[in-house]
Amino acid sequence: MKKLRWDGVAERLSRTARIELLYVLLNAGFKRKDVAKLCGITQAAVSHWISSSLHHPSNVATKVLLKTAWNQNSRVVKSILQAEANRFSHELRKLGIKRLYRGVKFTGV
Repeated sequence: MKKLRWDGVAERLSRTARIELLYVLLNAGFKRKDVAKLCGITQAAVSHWISSSLHHPSNVATKVLLKTAWNQNSRVVKSILQAEANRFSHELRKLGIKRLYRGVKFTGV
């Protein structure tokens, strides 16, 4: 089997969470051009993230957004991550998966 690349926590964040992290930065005073420079992309790409449901930050860009957003407003980022964990858990329960590990219960961030 081909060895697959693991991009870390970014792979577990939904499109919604990725855009919410972007908005943490925009609400903190970052401009689209600042975000583009941080992520090594064009300003047009950032605009597409905002205006299109078909575009969102890559895993690499998401890691940058997550780290930068955390440094700007960790309280809001915690709530974004908590919501992601809750959505993931809810989706697993819908599939009939109630507990991943015996005796371990997710308590949040």
